[in-house]
Amino acid sequence: MYGVGPDWAYEAGPPTDPIGPYFSYDDWWFRGPGYRNLPPVNGDIMNLPAGGSITLEIACQCVRAPSLLPPGPLSLPLWVRAAASPSRTDSPRRAQSGDPNSMVIDQSLLSGCALGIADVDDISKVTMDNLAIFSVKHDCVKQKMNSFDVPAKMPQCTGDKCICAWFWLANRGTANFYMTAFDCSVSGSPADATPIAPPQDPVFCKKDPSSCTTGSKRPIYAYNFPSNVPWIGNDDRAGYHQEWSFGTDGAQNDIFM
Repeated sequence: MYGVGPDWAYEAGPPTDPIGPYFSYDDWWFRGPGYRNLPPVNGDIMNLPAGGSITLEIACQCVRAPSLLPPGPLSLPLWVRAAASPSRTDSPRRAQSGDPNSMVIDQSLLSGCALGIADVDDISKVTMDNLAIFSVKHDCVKQKMNSFDVPAKMPQCTGDKCICAWFWLANRGTANFYMTAFDCSVSGSPADATPIAPPQDPVFCKKDPSSCTTGSKRPIYAYNFPSNVPWIGNDDRAGYHQEWSFGTDGAQNDIFM
């Protein structure tokens, strides 16, 4: 991932810090210039198998993700540090999905996670108009290990790699979100794969599902400037689920031209 140097150094700031609220574009886009200027250690690139899946270990501290602690020189296939700090080895901190004083995870408060991709090989070339969501997990962040499905017709990157990102928004507490960048590539693309269509903004469609945005969609950029979603209310915060146009759990197979 971007922004993490050798020996877990965070010159640009802790990657667990939320983005916002009220950040300017240059400060929130991929967590700011310090993060964008620090590429993944050792040039690591995450492989996305078309029609397959990838598993991400999401934790607030590397000590909570022991499979990612290298025995020698640091080598990260991917390390996403998000806001799902587990209170046990297999479940998230309940503050991210309900009452922190309860042992029960409130499924209704899981706002979902998503992965996006831009077919460019330089993070400086990623824009709101070429970064599209390709996978959604509705019950994220419920546990530390999370699998994300890759569309079967995902096209190969036109360059040596693409730029990907992991997204999550809190459903309670301070309004903020997470946008963690990593390098990626696509393998096993079918011969009839077509490019991803230009993404459109998701919309709030709780009361009228027929009005949901369909096809290729932008990530949710909330609580900062500019934002691509409106504030509806605390009980209707934006998230990666049906109420905000992301009704399909898993691979987003309708995003192609």
